[in-house]
Amino acid sequence: MTDIKILSNIINDLSKHNLNNSSNSSGGSSTDVSTVVAAAAAAAVASSCNPLLSSSQEIYQDKQTTKTSTTTTCDRVENINDLPKFVLVEIFKHLNSKLVCQDVPANPYFHNFCYDVNSSESIARSKQYFSDQKSSGNNNNQQLITKPTTTTATNNNNTAAACDNDDATSFCKYLNNVLNLAGVCKLWADKIVPISICGVVKIVSRRQLSTVLRFMTDGIISGGSKCLFSTIKFHSKAGAIPTCDYKLLFNDEMTSLRSLCFDRDQLSFADVVVLSKYIANSTSLTVLKVPSNFSMCCRAFYSFCDAIKKNNSVQTLDMSANPMSLEMVMSLCDALTANRSITHLDLSFSTIGSNGTHIAEVIKVNNTIRSLFLIGNELDDCAVSAIADALRHKNTSITELSLSENEFGDDIGAMIGNLFKQNTIIQSIDLSCNQLSEMTALSFAESLGSNTTLRSLNLSDCSLSDEGGADDEDQCVRSLCYAGGGGLGGGGIELFQTLQMNTTISQIVLWGCDLNSSDALKEELSNLLSTNTAIQSLSLGYNELTSADIIDIVKNGLWHNKTLKSIHLNNNHIDSKGGMVIAEYLSQNTTLMELSLYDNIVDNVGAIHFLISLGKNHTIRKLCLGSNRVCPTISSQFRPIVSYNQPVCANLKDFWIQSKHKFMAERTLFLSKYLTLPGDFSLVIKQLFDFLLEKQPPSSSFSTQLAIAPTPTSTPTKPINNNNNNNTNIQNNNNTNGSSAHLVDSLVKESKTTATVPN
Repeated sequence: MTDIKILSNIINDLSKHNLNNSSNSSGGSSTDVSTVVAAAAAAAVASSCNPLLSSSQEIYQDKQTTKTSTTTTCDRVENINDLPKFVLVEIFKHLNSKLVCQDVPANPYFHNFCYDVNSSESIARSKQYFSDQKSSGNNNNQQLITKPTTTTATNNNNTAAACDNDDATSFCKYLNNVLNLAGVCKLWADKIVPISICGVVKIVSRRQLSTVLRFMTDGIISGGSKCLFSTIKFHSKAGAIPTCDYKLLFNDEMTSLRSLCFDRDQLSFADVVVLSKYIANSTSLTVLKVPSNFSMCCRAFYSFCDAIKKNNSVQTLDMSANPMSLEMVMSLCDALTANRSITHLDLSFSTIGSNGTHIAEVIKVNNTIRSLFLIGNELDDCAVSAIADALRHKNTSITELSLSENEFGDDIGAMIGNLFKQNTIIQSIDLSCNQLSEMTALSFAESLGSNTTLRSLNLSDCSLSDEGGADDEDQCVRSLCYAGGGGLGGGGIELFQTLQMNTTISQIVLWGCDLNSSDALKEELSNLLSTNTAIQSLSLGYNELTSADIIDIVKNGLWHNKTLKSIHLNNNHIDSKGGMVIAEYLSQNTTLMELSLYDNIVDNVGAIHFLISLGKNHTIRKLCLGSNRVCPTISSQFRPIVSYNQPVCANLKDFWIQSKHKFMAERTLFLSKYLTLPGDFSLVIKQLFDFLLEKQPPSSSFSTQLAIAPTPTSTPTKPINNNNNNNTNIQNNNNTNGSSAHLVDSLVKESKTTATVPN
């Protein structure tokens, strides 16, 4: 029996219960029946998507055979909100893939893509579809409800109307299913529809905007519940939506709307004027994003700022990528001085420059802004110095500050570092991509010894090497000023030594910090990872780290760490020797959730070692080996395998792991053809199959399939080519020495002498 038939039987049976309950009692039963509809539908539809629910078909059929009552069925799930989130996600994926007509555009409610039912192309597809249905004698048994609802549109533009199969402009049958489910279960529109759209809808045309706003005020069907969209995201070109249509937002019935996000260069002067009136009077809007929408008209900017000055509800304001003159900066500062609701402010890439001193004045008097982003604003030393001074003495609210990609130097970076000796409010600081070096690192080393509030530190592109990018005179001055700091390389070393004792910082980002330039620096990094118990996220991309470096870091640092949840080693020079050590570390780790080795030089041998580690690790949720020397056929196996690492009930954990091992055996069986090839690739494949054979139940056919797998002829089958070299086979690309399970100690000495950085 197909999922659709099961779902149809469930809903038909429960609708009868609903009618009986309605006639025999006065109220109180519809909620229970509605809950049963949702729960039973969830179990039936999710059965083909989730191995944990694979027996739901039989469960329901058994209950029907034994004439189980509605109350007993309801005991399975008391409330739709009690279902795990990932189950709900699978339900709607399945509904979309199985119940939507494949010959018509995607359903607008579940994928946010509306379509014009009056277009000639849509009408032609609809006519062809219904013609095929009639000619095949289809009596709609495959649909959820055999007879469509008869609800009609209130006007020609009402796209929420139920469709008649004889109507050439009908929607696809999936919309019928949604409407009929709403007829059986009125809570369907209250619970299922809002969950399916996650409160977010994307708008690309005028028709879509009017349709969505109608659903928010009148509901999908007559008498149905309103759609509780909370976020509207516009992805339309300039002029695609007339100015008058924005006035539809002035509706007191749309109480669920919380967020408006506009596309770049979408709004005209007239649009901004209309929206400014809405924003000034709104009491429910909390998120407003208008990036790059004021570059052509200063008057529009002034009107918008006046609305922000009057508004008391907006908490998140994104005005990034709007180039500002001095007058525009002063107008914005005047609005921010009066506003007392904005807590998150993004003014990135607005060419503020030296006018940043006016932003500093706002920081002194405004104590509601908590997150301030000034990325890429060409702020000079004077502006950043004024901002640092305001944060040191006046401001008591900002907890997150980003000054990335500006033009201030190392001495100003050191001033910001010293700020944390007095400031106990800021929890996240981003100084990446500035002209920073050793003085900044030393200032943070001194401050973080006593600071207990900072949680996130981003010093990417701050050179921690011995050179530091300074001339000889500056280096001499620094070495005298910071005597005892470990010489000219003391900045990075002292920073790592201080962080070893820090108990509050949980995220560190050090991209492009020249960590490969000093053995002492890498040694202190290893000591940091082995002793610190607070850091949960570490990013070390673009540091030219080799496999020799990684093996040392894993052996002396990561192997002893039990708190890290995310590691990013992107864009380094890690080959399969380092990859195998990381895979062995992953095999025994139980805390790591995310690991990225994007854009390194790991090959197929290293990738198979990672497959073995995924069979042993049941906690990691994301593993990235993109842009490595790995065959796409192998790399494509990681995501579906990792998807099995989901949080489940303790009594189902073993079943979940067994399902994963079975899935791995099925997905990797194609590798058996390479078992007879010489080289390390065949050896590591044998290790993978030996591991999977141990994990298979006695009744498994995996060993039989492995035994009868095709073997190469006298002329070996051409092996899998690597992703970046179609003319080089596996043997040539995988000359990695050592393939034992315990690789760390055996590869340390060898990698130090043989690992090289490619040209």
